[in-house]
Amino acid sequence: MSKIQEFQSAEPGIASPESESSGKTPIGGSRTIPALTGIRFFAAVYVFVFHSGASALDRAGAPRLIATFLHNGFFGVSAFFVLSGFILAHAHPKTISGSTDYLNYAISRFARIYPTYLFALILALPLSIESLNPRKALAVLFMIQSWGGASSDTGYSWIVQAWTLSVELGFYILFPFLATCLRRLRKRTLICILLIDSVLLVTFGISVIHPGSVDSDTLKSIGNTSGLNWLAYFPLPLARLPEFILGMLIHCIVRDVPRGWAQNSKAAIFCMIALAVSVLSSTTSGHVISIATILFGGLIAILYTSEANVFTAFLGSRPLRVLGSASYAFYLLQGPLHAYMLMFVASPYGRLFALPVIILASVVAWHFVEEPCRKYIVRFRRKSDSPDRKPKWIRSGA
Repeated sequence: MSKIQEFQSAEPGIASPESESSGKTPIGGSRTIPALTGIRFFAAVYVFVFHSGASALDRAGAPRLIATFLHNGFFGVSAFFVLSGFILAHAHPKTISGSTDYLNYAISRFARIYPTYLFALILALPLSIESLNPRKALAVLFMIQSWGGASSDTGYSWIVQAWTLSVELGFYILFPFLATCLRRLRKRTLICILLIDSVLLVTFGISVIHPGSVDSDTLKSIGNTSGLNWLAYFPLPLARLPEFILGMLIHCIVRDVPRGWAQNSKAAIFCMIALAVSVLSSTTSGHVISIATILFGGLIAILYTSEANVFTAFLGSRPLRVLGSASYAFYLLQGPLHAYMLMFVASPYGRLFALPVIILASVVAWHFVEEPCRKYIVRFRRKSDSPDRKPKWIRSGA
């Protein structure tokens, strides 16, 4: 297997259920985790409901618990960040070192995210062209629109949801260094760092920091009184980095734990979900919402180490694996597609049918845009890296 194949073959959770082992096999980069693919779909839908339904429920006089839960739908972003750290650590169990490894890693990430990203930008261009200027457009195209501080709302340019992809790019750049450092540490040290990371998350309400959230009334309105003015010029990828590191730390701690180690995991999974839902339904405080982020990390750890049960079977079912695989397209396309639905479909049908239409469109985009482009880029890189394509003086060792 070539280096580029190694980097691409470990895209977790996409494997068929037949590859799932029911025994207590050791965890490594080869273990598939389809339940974590399924959970991505619910995180993406949670963000969609936040953008499209929270305010409407307020106007309709929905019960406070339901309204609060939906207003906290941006928590889906935190779930993605934690999941991203965990999955990247799982997909790349070997140290990334040397120029070839770094290049293959960079290409694998580019192939995974940029084709759909560009497709979504093209789709949204007619909606955003009046508010774009060359500086903002270039920042979005190079995925650095959220690299400023939390006082800047440039991250919301072109496609609102794309600000998180800019933050993810920062995570991707830092991942090889973070992985090398964390994998050298003992579990006891990792657990101590995990506790410190969790304290930072809650103390500073990190899960609610977003473009424009400092030097505005947003932090006050969500109960974050930590005095985060120092974040005004602090790059957002670094501000949200503790969430990504949380996922990486959890993987480093549980990676060698055999499957089935978490006994009575059904009860543990139910309790984690119930606690997280309770937290997200109780308040909009940034400190408390960050507790839900930690609970989500615990849920990932349990799903990863649990025996087969009703939760893993449901989340890892084929329909949810497809929807989870298409969740990235769903996340990026929800904004422009929802806007087009409201423009061209008479009310209230534009709102009523927006979700199923966007789900269907995201599956189509995943199948006909995301996957073919990813495979083409990987195949092109593999061919360019083959000995036959290299100059004769390199092949001969001259």
